[in-house]
Amino acid sequence: MSGRSNNAVEGSGGRPLGSVCGGLFQRAHEFVKDLWAVVRDLIQVLKEYSPVFKCLASCCQCAWGCLELWTPLSVTFIMYWLIYRPDHFHPRIDSAVLATLDLTNATIRYDLAVDLSFRNTRRVAIRYLDVAASVFYNDNMLGPTDDPLPSFFHGPKNTTIFHPTFHGVVPVDPAVAAELQREIEAGTVHIRVTVSLTLMYKVLFVRDVFFYKYDCWLWFPPPRNHTPALFPGNGGTKCWRV
Repeated sequence: MSGRSNNAVEGSGGRPLGSVCGGLFQRAHEFVKDLWAVVRDLIQVLKEYSPVFKCLASCCQCAWGCLELWTPLSVTFIMYWLIYRPDHFHPRIDSAVLATLDLTNATIRYDLAVDLSFRNTRRVAIRYLDVAASVFYNDNMLGPTDDPLPSFFHGPKNTTIFHPTFHGVVPVDPAVAAELQREIEAGTVHIRVTVSLTLMYKVLFVRDVFFYKYDCWLWFPPPRNHTPALFPGNGGTKCWRV
């Protein structure tokens, strides 16, 4: 058995990512310092010629001072973003129960409950500023969750599970009603749950906000005789970013 920790994050060639990022940060910082030394010498030469050059040199000195401060921070944020990749985050629906999906005179009555999980596999915390979910059939929105989903703080290496429910009655176009009738007769109905998230990551002193939308596809046998239909997917289904 290897003595290396299972939590170690490695880069290419088996080197720890922390070591790789540290080397890149050091090279970027040294490059900025060398470039600033050249610019500083040039500024000293310009100051000797005229007040115009002196004013211009002072402006350049101020600009390069800001660049020297922000370049290491920018490089650090980019490296952390590449490590943690917030765009690789995907919620999941672990299980779902379709209690009702009735069609009467181009009107759909639905009753759906799902277990919606959020798994933070990263080493930084995530703050969910806004969370929303809605259920669709054949690109037609049936309705949002019965109760709004809360914003929350998600610690590293942690899982949070919500249990949203959807139910209501909504009129649909005849073409949509015909498609649902066809699926009921075929023995499988397809439903889509859409999850919208506004996430905020904080890395050192830098905060960034991301908005993502995900589609979670579900399929059920039609509920019959007041018997709920269970989502047959083994282990749930992954929600995909759109």
